[in-house]
Amino acid sequence: MEFYLTLAAIILLCLGGLFNLVRQYQMLQQNSYFASRYFSWLKTNLPLSQFLAFFMASALLNFNLYYALSVFSAAFFVISLVAAVKNQKKSIKKLVFTGRIKRLFGCAFLIFAAAVCLYAIFTEIMLGKISFVIVLTLCTVSPLTVFICLFATLPIEKAFGAYYINDAKKRLKAHGRVKVIGITGSYGKTTTKFILTRILSEKYNTLCTPHSFNTTMGVVRTIRESLKPQTQVFVCEMGAKNKGDIKEICDVVSPDYALITSVGAQHLETFKTIDNVFATKFELSDAVLKK
Repeated sequence: MEFYLTLAAIILLCLGGLFNLVRQYQMLQQNSYFASRYFSWLKTNLPLSQFLAFFMASALLNFNLYYALSVFSAAFFVISLVAAVKNQKKSIKKLVFTGRIKRLFGCAFLIFAAAVCLYAIFTEIMLGKISFVIVLTLCTVSPLTVFICLFATLPIEKAFGAYYINDAKKRLKAHGRVKVIGITGSYGKTTTKFILTRILSEKYNTLCTPHSFNTTMGVVRTIRESLKPQTQVFVCEMGAKNKGDIKEICDVVSPDYALITSVGAQHLETFKTIDNVFATKFELSDAVLKK
């Protein structure tokens, strides 16, 4: 009986752990999948409730309170599910289930599933208890899972990224006649993009990056999914959190025109100084002048 109660508890913990990752993956995505940027956000947004859940579940396990552990795991699952749904509803920038996010969730699922199997097979020996502790840690302390999955999938993502970027470049080059307008700035990028697109659409077949797609891979995705043979103008929003980010996008799209809305004190946690913000935003004008 203890085995089945503990197995049920560990499965519920895993399901709760997957829902716990929604908020963490959302912030990882908004920080362009950079571990350093995500860690900077994490330092001021540490999920202390998850650490509390870890210590509570550990205590129940150590005192062999299997019924209580099962109830705790069920509560953990429900709370994690409700928190994930509420977070997606209230967030302005919701978690987008891109291929990369799906692979990150897949990696977490495989890790959890492997630990559950280890527990089921080796429940009578120390390895079984170790596997339970692993699941307990990774499910309740989700930032640790984020870092493990991020680095585990990094080689795959680099290969995918290189392929997608080269494919986007080839598509633009093959198109030949599309004019690219790059838009960047500390404020007003997205609004300016949509206003300009609406104006140009009166005369030209115009494409723009959707929503707040302003990272390299967001731009690449737009090109690969939405660029048509009849497209005449591509209005490309370019965001940045570090020096070189705008240049990286420019290397993909080779802009013909630049529109810089403003330079201000944004993302100073990574830029450090306004001068660095200025230099980065004007990587767009440098690319246009060079062309």
